[in-house]
This record gives sequence, structure tokens and C-alpha cells, in this order.
Amino acid sequence: MYNLMIVEDENKTRYSLKHYVPWKDWEIGDIFEAANGKQALDLAKEIVPDLVLTDIRMPEMDGVELAHRLHQDYPDIGVIMLSAYSDLTYLKSAMRTGAVDYLLKPIDMEELARAVRTAIGRIKAAEERNREKRLLARHLPELRERFFQRVLQNEYASDEEKAETSASLGFDPGEGRLRWRLVSFHFLTESSGGSPLGVLPQSSLTRRELLAVLQHAFRDFPRCEWITSRDSEWMALVADFPESAPSGVTGTSYTQSILDAVSAVREHFGIELSAKIGEEKTSFFRLSESVNDLKPVESDEAADPVRRAALDERQLSLVEEMKAYVKEHFPDDTMTVGDIAAHLNYTSAYVCMLFKKATGMTLNHYINLYRLRAAKELLRDPSLKLFEIATRVGYSNENYFSKVFKKYENMPPSEYARGMEPL
Repeated sequence: MYNLMIVEDENKTRYSLKHYVPWKDWEIGDIFEAANGKQALDLAKEIVPDLVLTDIRMPEMDGVELAHRLHQDYPDIGVIMLSAYSDLTYLKSAMRTGAVDYLLKPIDMEELARAVRTAIGRIKAAEERNREKRLLARHLPELRERFFQRVLQNEYASDEEKAETSASLGFDPGEGRLRWRLVSFHFLTESSGGSPLGVLPQSSLTRRELLAVLQHAFRDFPRCEWITSRDSEWMALVADFPESAPSGVTGTSYTQSILDAVSAVREHFGIELSAKIGEEKTSFFRLSESVNDLKPVESDEAADPVRRAALDERQLSLVEEMKAYVKEHFPDDTMTVGDIAAHLNYTSAYVCMLFKKATGMTLNHYINLYRLRAAKELLRDPSLKLFEIATRVGYSNENYFSKVFKKYENMPPSEYARGMEPL
């Protein structure tokens, strides 16, 4: 059953419309009332009606303005307009609001029934479209990843077929502008035990966290798509502008980003990686040519100047002190890199450089990762409110916490929590 809001300034007419029309026969259940457009708009915010039957000429806000506002805010609401005046100007105005129909008083029951059926038909069609959109959104990451795999395996008959499929998945490969490279990460061993890893952790939440760390390393590139369905090897399809582009990420940034990713995964998860990279391709559809000619990425002086000099024991000790400070003070929302530097009696620039050199990630990034990891543990407790969790992990603003969480995890904390086992 659908609900209806009747908007009519004449009490007698409103009463008759509510009680003498066979609404239940037309799939209408609950019926709400409003005496003018302003009152109706306020009520709509609370109940979001399925259908609105509104008079046109009313005080405070007329039916045309009401229909226009409803169409802006709630495009799926079916609006049927009533008027005692056969006025062409009103008719044109009503149709521009997206109204289902325009009926003249006194109302003809057959015309009203036909208008209601039309409105409900539109609602059902919109519900089906929304259902399909939700279904596609739920499976879109898997479908896109499967598309990337098929491109790499050269399973499509033509570039036209690839282009058609990519468009249906909302993916624009940037033909003619971007240059693409294939990067492969192979998971080797666990640093702590040194034993063969074999497969990645099977927890979907852990895998999402791992992906977030890898994505962060490639954050400066215009595009980066991932294949993460394999147990021991993940692939990144990375796009950049040509070197001639003024805003392009060029030179050794691929190598640097890869090395940052390897260091960050080792630091944050205790997992060792090896990485390979393919030659640049002028077309996304040519990436399959890179699958069999990937070359190892290694740290050397030319490609990786940040890591040329080995850290001495004093520097390594300073890095550990930074981590210990974060561990102790992360719940304090006023903690800054400057606080850490002052605690160690060094400049902020030096501690940032040293931390990045040792771990492959920025100190601010490490702080966020530490706070979010603590937040994920708290999200397992359904009794805790989101603002309480945000406060406990060092974010004084709940909205900012949600924004940071979504940036790292590609989903809001509430959605993340639904996938976790409760304490």
C-alpha cells in the first residue's frame, strides 16, 4: 500500500477527498492532510509521501510552487494537481513541475482513478530502477574487477567491446589522455615469523584495511584501479598524464609510490611484498601486453634517493619513540606532529623526514592509521555511539572522523561496523 497527502485549503473539500474516495481500492493506505503548500512541505519532510493530491490556489504557498519544491527534493513523489479553473497558464505551470496529471473540479472519479494508477505506475518503475541501482552498486566493485581481469587476460574480442563494457560499469579509461602501467604486488612472508604466507588474511575487513594502505601510496595518480581477488598477488592498474602535461605525476613517482606501498604494508601489517611494474601503455586496453613482461622494482640510488642512506641506531630509536608517543597520546585530539617533535627535541621537518625514510609513510598518515585501527576495535561494541568512538580515538568532531574513516576505508564507519562481529 502507498500513502497519500491531500493538500487543500477548504476544509469541507479536504474532508470529502479523504473520506468519500475509494483510496484502498487504488492501493492507498495512510492518508495525511495539509491546509496549504507550506504546511504540506513541512509535513513531507517527516513522512515523504508516495503521492500528493494538491489544490493549486492556496494561501502562503500555492500548489504549483509546492509541486516544484517537491519535485526538486523528492523527484519520485507522484503529484496530482486540482483546480476549479480551466486556466491554460496554470496547466502549463503544473506540467513543468513534473506533475502526473492536472484535474479540474468537480473531480471525475474515473479521471482521478486513472491519475492515481499512473502515479503508482511511475512509483513502481522508480522503485525497480532504484532496486537495480542498489544491486549494481553492491556488485559494481566485483564487476569492475572482473572487467579489469578480462582486459589483462585479453578475453575481449575487440576494443569496441571493451569500451562498451567499461561504459556500462561507469569506468572511463581516459583514452587519448592517460598513460597506463601495470603494477603487481606479490605477498611473500610474514616479517615477524618469516614463514611463507601462502595466502592473505581471509578477513574481508583486514583485506579492506590492507587495500586502503596500498591505495594511499598511489593517491597522487589521476587513476588507480585494483584487482584484489587473488590470494598471493594483487595488481594495480595505474594511470598518469604524459610527462608534457603540467599537472602530471612523472619521473620516478611510480617507483617511489611502489616502494612506499611495500614499506607501509611491512610496517603496518608485518607482511613482506615484492613488486613488479610493466612498460607504459598509451591505452588502457593494451595493458594485457604487460602481463608477461613485468620487471622487478628495486630500491636504488637513482630511483629512490630517499632510501639511499641506511638509518643508524639512534635514528631507528627515534622512530620507535615517535610510535610510542602516538600509542600513548593518540586519544588526545590536540596531538600534533609538532608535539612529537618537541617531545624529542627535534624540528617537525626532521621527524617527518626521518619517519617517512624509515617507514615509507608520513607521520600524519601513521597517526590516522593508528587511530582508525583503534576505532575499528571500538566499532565492534554496538553500545557505543559514533561520537563516543570518535572522541576516544582523538577526533573531537564526529563528522570529521567519518570523513577520514571513509577516505581510508571507502565506506562510512556505520557501514564498516555492520560487517564486524560484535564483542
